[in-house]
Amino acid sequence: MRIVASAAADLGDLGQQQGNATNFDWKWYYSITAFVPAVVLLGVIVLIKANRHPAVLLILLPLLIVNLLWFAVAWLLHFSSSARMQYNPIMVSYAAAIAMLWLCAPKLGNRNRFVTFLLASAITAALCFVGIVSYLGWGFPGEAMAGLIVLAVMVVAVLLAFALAGWCCRNRYGPVRFMLYLALWTVLICLAVTLSVHSTVFILQQAPRPISRLLLVAGIYGSMLAACVYGINLPYMILALRSPFFRDRFYACLRLRSMSYGLASQTQTGENTEVASFSKEN
Repeated sequence: MRIVASAAADLGDLGQQQGNATNFDWKWYYSITAFVPAVVLLGVIVLIKANRHPAVLLILLPLLIVNLLWFAVAWLLHFSSSARMQYNPIMVSYAAAIAMLWLCAPKLGNRNRFVTFLLASAITAALCFVGIVSYLGWGFPGEAMAGLIVLAVMVVAVLLAFALAGWCCRNRYGPVRFMLYLALWTVLICLAVTLSVHSTVFILQQAPRPISRLLLVAGIYGSMLAACVYGINLPYMILALRSPFFRDRFYACLRLRSMSYGLASQTQTGENTEVASFSKEN
């Protein structure tokens, strides 16, 4: 790779318009670490018996849609290269973590709800950590730590929203009803988190701030965060509600009395016996 610095305008007698060329030996394998989350997802597909079915490949659809939409938004909003480097690891890692959650669902179902929540948190947090490190490496502790904090907030927001939406639908479940409650709790949790963070920052700065400004800033950032969390989760939820293969996992993890169970395993044999085993007891 050959890099040449140049001025945007002709400097005339003030100096050269182009600097001296710098050669950088770039190897193709320098970027291979960005594929580590994909390798982890592939490993989960292979290792978990319930995932050894062609229908599991449907999880690639929402993963592809989320990534394409993110890059389209970044292009339309004319994000700078530095902004893309800052946000790409967060968005890509979060999308992969949600996919990981659905792939590991056979190991999460038919458990105590609190245990399911803890396991889901550990699984998503682990892949988020892998994603951030694979993008930024160990040599960028500041950027990696900031990305991990944002991802932690997003993971907690989506998992709490799932739990609270399920609690609201415990006596009367419906797909539309659940998605509306999921949206409501996602917004409220994100607003509460951003308000807490900004309040703490204002207190630590020891500078007087009007309450109206605090609420405005927290509201803007909280709304943006909620839109990202819900928007990335939406394609996966559409898949879960439309595909019998993933709908069984969704039902088994929430375990709501008001759900009517129709096992996809009744029309699928062999590899799906593990899915049926954690769903039939509900």
